[in-house]
Amino acid sequence: MAPGMAPRLVSCCDEDSQEQPYIFRPTWLGVETELRGRRLQLAAEVSRLIFGGTKDWHLGDKLSNVAARAGLDLDQKGLPL
Repeated sequence: MAPGMAPRLVSCCDEDSQEQPYIFRPTWLGVETELRGRRLQLAAEVSRLIFGGTKDWHLGDKLSNVAARAGLDLDQKGLPL
């Protein structure tokens, strides 16, 4: 990013969101883990999942398992994932 430029957030209505269709669930997890003080744990686990070569990382319960390893109990508040 060029100096002096602010990062641009991608919204659900932004044309760029079509280029990143799987970003919403990991982003939501990031917000939840930040609120619970576990953001670094989640970042490490999600990075291993996505960049470690896991095929179809966005399907099934893979993100739920990552959340659990990061210390986020999704059943705690009936949180969707």
